[in-house]
Amino acid sequence: IAYGYDHSLIALGFTPPSSQTYTFMLVVVEVTCLIAFNFAGLYTMKRGTSRVDEFIKVCSATSVGVVLGLAVNAFALGSGGFVFSRQLLLAGWGMAIFLVTVERSLYTGLIGTLRRRGAMTERALIIGTGLPARTVIETVRRSPHLGYRVVAEGIETQAAADALRH
Repeated sequence: IAYGYDHSLIALGFTPPSSQTYTFMLVVVEVTCLIAFNFAGLYTMKRGTSRVDEFIKVCSATSVGVVLGLAVNAFALGSGGFVFSRQLLLAGWGMAIFLVTVERSLYTGLIGTLRRRGAMTERALIIGTGLPARTVIETVRRSPHLGYRVVAEGIETQAAADALRH
């Protein structure tokens, strides 16, 4: 898509690089984004994360990955006199954030649906009998998309400690 968009800028005086240069640039940006996503913790999907928090993590990790990719590309290709198109960079950055956010939303929705149907559930042991324990139990039961199944509740702390020892 970016390559096609870039060719539409030729009429404005932009000289596109060769397809080999684009391929190199793409590989560099992909690798730096993968590294940034790993450091941002985007490869571990946490249960109950809000969409806003998820979007902010995607924006920051994508931005870091793209900026690092630009730095590596500028260092590697800078001596050839290649000038980066700002429109192309902004369009690619925005599109990457949009597509990654949509993909993660679809994936999270699919996992939530599977968990509601009983797949991929985790067993939960709720320790305590007070208000905090009841609040946790109610929250878990109201949120089947989180994939927790309460196996025991209202256990006193000493009884739970004894059960864990055996």
